[in-house]
Amino acid sequence: MPVPEELTGLNEADLDQALSQRGIAFILADPNRYVWLTLDKTLEYFIFYYPHWFATSGEQVLPTRAASDGALLISLPQHAGKVNLDFREPPRTRIAAAVSALGWLSIGAFAAPWRRRKR
Repeated sequence: MPVPEELTGLNEADLDQALSQRGIAFILADPNRYVWLTLDKTLEYFIFYYPHWFATSGEQVLPTRAASDGALLISLPQHAGKVNLDFREPPRTRIAAAVSALGWLSIGAFAAPWRRRKR
């Protein structure tokens, strides 16, 4: 996102302060909207570490690790663009689902009442 034209001549400290003041003004202008937007996105930001989370930026796979509180930490490169976070099930999950389905079908087949014609 580009810096607003009226702020382009500021040094980094002044730019930081000016942008912070704009952010606070945005919140104070409509605090209810800010609270609801924040609550709406809360669950997206609290993802706990699990080895099957994969973060990518473009074609680059980004390293992930657990924080001290168990949250997922993603190491970002200096010029990361959009970061995608995907959960990839291991192959054993599909195998286990297939075996489970086969087991239930077998149980159903053996438990079904057998109808025989009486002579």
